[in-house]
Amino acid sequence: MLIVWVLGCTAEAESGATESGAVDTGSTEGVDSTSGTESGPADTGSTGSTDDSTPPEPTRCPAGMSPVPAVDPAYCIHTWEVTFSGSMGDLDQWREGAVATEGVVASEQGVLPSVGASFSQAELACANTRAVDADGVDHGAMWLATAAEWQDAGDGVVGAGGTVYPWGDTWDASMCVTTDDDGIPVWSGTQATGSLETCRSSFGVYDQIGNVWEWVDSGVAIDVEAWFATWPEFGREEGWLTAVDSAAAHRLAIEVTGVAGEVVWADGRVRWASDLASWGTRVDLHGWAVSGVGEPDVSSLPVRAVDSGEVDADGRVLADLLVLEELNGRPYPDKRGGAWYSGTRPRLDTPSYAHSWDFNGTIGFRCASAPFPD
Repeated sequence: MLIVWVLGCTAEAESGATESGAVDTGSTEGVDSTSGTESGPADTGSTGSTDDSTPPEPTRCPAGMSPVPAVDPAYCIHTWEVTFSGSMGDLDQWREGAVATEGVVASEQGVLPSVGASFSQAELACANTRAVDADGVDHGAMWLATAAEWQDAGDGVVGAGGTVYPWGDTWDASMCVTTDDDGIPVWSGTQATGSLETCRSSFGVYDQIGNVWEWVDSGVAIDVEAWFATWPEFGREEGWLTAVDSAAAHRLAIEVTGVAGEVVWADGRVRWASDLASWGTRVDLHGWAVSGVGEPDVSSLPVRAVDSGEVDADGRVLADLLVLEELNGRPYPDKRGGAWYSGTRPRLDTPSYAHSWDFNGTIGFRCASAPFPD
């Protein structure tokens, strides 16, 4: 059965915690000056090793970045999850996409990482941040780390190969700020960057597993035409998603995160009937229509569920699905690494395409840059 997901921008509940829409720009407030953590696990958990090793000196990278690989680097990546300074712009996740940011990012140990930026805003924040060397020479803009760059920085090998976790191939819940073996939270909240020396890759990059989820650029472009070529029983009428008949429409399952609903078909259009109370005062929800069975993936179609102004006999909102062709060619958002409250045994090589580009929850990020010339 073809399943279509329309992923909205509401904060998601994962393992009893939520990805809120509030912006946390990072702070040392409440951080234990001895351990570098905001607080320890709720009841149990590792306090980390006593290893005093530090990342290799990133002589060809900007401050706060690590070279990958350490010798003759292909790129630099932020050593710690970033903090954001300046204006992130309008974070109203229900409006038409994210607006440009006016701030920049930094990466340093012992502070709470920033969360609350959408994928689009993370891209913009990296693009606003310059790669400047110790002499003040500007070497160009940074970019949001790609999935391949992020994974290689953690698995210890550029290209194919590498380990499943930054420390090896065997899961160990004590290594990073994660849930326990069964996905149950044991930490009381987000921890300061670099709190556990054990949560460090061979390239010197910290906290890629656990603490906060991280946005990465999937490296795969949205292809609207390919979606319709793959599923010819669907089409567009003045931009609205249509189906050839009711049977085709009902092979779709439409989901907006946090809002229950079901597929209906009327006058050729694919529509989505959902609970009015869940919409509140909103008139549209951004998301994805994903072809195929299972979780959202990189065959997704960007759409917006728009309140038609009509309700059904049960009082549910009838939404039409507008195909967002303007996003054609843009990268699919991906989040990686799990968090202190969610993600059972998260791996470096496991993507999650569960959010649209304008979702802003408790997700952080890190940027990449070109290495300085020899």
